[in-house]
Amino acid sequence: NSDYEEGSPRSTDGQMGMDAKVAITSSLNLDLTINPDFSQVEVDQQVTNLTRFNVRFPERRLFFLENSDLFQDFGIPPMRPFFSRRIGLDENNQPVPIQFGARLSGNVNPNLRIGVLNIQTGSTADLLAQNYSAAVFQQRVLARSTIRGYVHNRQAMADGKLAEGDYGRNAGLEFAYLSGDGKWRSFTGLGYSFHDQQNRDNYFYQVGIGYDGRNLSAYTNLAGIGNNYLADIGFMPRQGHYDAKADTTY
Repeated sequence: NSDYEEGSPRSTDGQMGMDAKVAITSSLNLDLTINPDFSQVEVDQQVTNLTRFNVRFPERRLFFLENSDLFQDFGIPPMRPFFSRRIGLDENNQPVPIQFGARLSGNVNPNLRIGVLNIQTGSTADLLAQNYSAAVFQQRVLARSTIRGYVHNRQAMADGKLAEGDYGRNAGLEFAYLSGDGKWRSFTGLGYSFHDQQNRDNYFYQVGIGYDGRNLSAYTNLAGIGNNYLADIGFMPRQGHYDAKADTTY
């Protein structure tokens, strides 16, 4: 670039980026990215939000889409402990540069799926660099049921070192039952979050049961969340309510 009106000399800057896919096995892939460029990603459809809750837009970045159900289907709609669009955005939804990332996902055997994700973002004037990690598994049991679990971690980085006390971690287990004929289904799950000095009233649970027959379908569920449950890489609509009158976020 050059400013011809001011007569300033030309300045040059550049970055290199790379994406790679490595087939570990026929059903287990390793995806790598360095300085990813998401400029070609389809934009979100603009909506008018008249509620006090955030709108959950779908993930559109290709790096996060493959096997995304492994990471993002925990919890129940709309409460999700993991939401990949939290990565690469600050609290004001402004983009933060992603420096590099890696994701290992797929089937270890016909009954076990795994996923491991690590993303490093750069720092901005108002935000420290962040490292995001997630590890998940999904094990098939009985005829059509599954046990699955997750561990998430957000860790702030300052000058290449861990920022003490600036982290957010989540862990949980879920069991989903589906009868052999597909008519009965139920699920239950329990998760916890861990933050500095906020390790009480930090739970998240859900239970549900449903029946689908030829002439009758019924479904009910119950979910609960503690006042100190925080999901730094998740989507919890009850969190972060902004009161314009009091100019306060609760």
